[in-house]
Amino acid sequence: MKILLVSERYPLIIGGVEEHIRGLAERLEEKGFEVSVAYRRRQEKSLVNAPRLKCLKVSLDTFKLRDFIKQEAPDLIHAHYSFNWLPPLLLAIGSQLNIPGIVTSHSALPGYEYDPVRYLYALMPHRLLLSKAQVMISVSRAVDHLMAALVNKRVRRVIIPNAVDTNKYRPSHREPSDPLVLYVGRLIYRKGIHVLLHAFKKVIKEEREAKLVIAGSGYMEPFFKALASSLKLRGYVEFRGNVSDEVKAEFYRRAWLTVVPTLYGEGFGIVAIESMASGTPVVASEVGGLKEVVDNEVSGLLVKPNSPKKLAEAVIALLQDPVLRKRLSVNARLKALKEYAWDSVASQIIDIYSEAHRESARPR
Repeated sequence: MKILLVSERYPLIIGGVEEHIRGLAERLEEKGFEVSVAYRRRQEKSLVNAPRLKCLKVSLDTFKLRDFIKQEAPDLIHAHYSFNWLPPLLLAIGSQLNIPGIVTSHSALPGYEYDPVRYLYALMPHRLLLSKAQVMISVSRAVDHLMAALVNKRVRRVIIPNAVDTNKYRPSHREPSDPLVLYVGRLIYRKGIHVLLHAFKKVIKEEREAKLVIAGSGYMEPFFKALASSLKLRGYVEFRGNVSDEVKAEFYRRAWLTVVPTLYGEGFGIVAIESMASGTPVVASEVGGLKEVVDNEVSGLLVKPNSPKKLAEAVIALLQDPVLRKRLSVNARLKALKEYAWDSVASQIIDIYSEAHRESARPR
């Protein structure tokens, strides 16, 4: 079967959606599928060793898109990252050509929550996309609940979580030495890095040896660096920018815990399952899909969002209690293996492909 995956960006750099597409493409090719990726925007650089995929930059010209689909002749189109016009246009044209369309919704927030006009405009392609899909996959119950109002009742809704490479992200055989707290992700407002920095100011009053590593980039990076400086965190906080998969995996293994301080809009939390697969406990905000990924006091700790005090208390508790850290570490790894390993998740997605393909082949 020939699958066309749709991504907004390429290369598939750091970011939950891109990470998922890259992992899915690798597993599909391993299982004998022919995979290509259509994308709209190209990033200038990538620190990720992407698989040797057929990746194709396309325009939004509908005539060119129609020619593109006819030339590629996919058996199925699977769209991701749906708050832009490329996925709905591809699915709409594919629908006219009787090519089944699948959508994976990673979030119900297009990123303009502070601007109602731009928010509504961003929802327009999403509504079109969902009207042309046969199946909508949500990565969590939280996303499915939010998307239910946008989905046509004829569209089948299923929940399939994101996945993690449990071989790449695995526990270290040695105990971490220095107390390292880790953040991985984009440096944007809703990710709550400012909350983390204020919390870490409280942490170092109790744990003077603790260090915070921030891996990622984003438009608010200068602000967060200035904030760290104003909080007198020089020597305690290190901004590493985007890092390679290998460096990221090593950070997870070295860290005593990973913090996911998102304020809102977290559809799932791939960073959380990468950390869990690495046997590193997670302290996460009790929002969105994170509440489903992290079992409070079992595989990690959940805290009230936007509260430096609560976040600091949870971080300090883990830094000071090796028994708690070990228990959460073991449980986190077990949950990652049981629920988020790629073999299981890819098999569920392939089943959806097969059903959608059979359905499209039936006489109408």
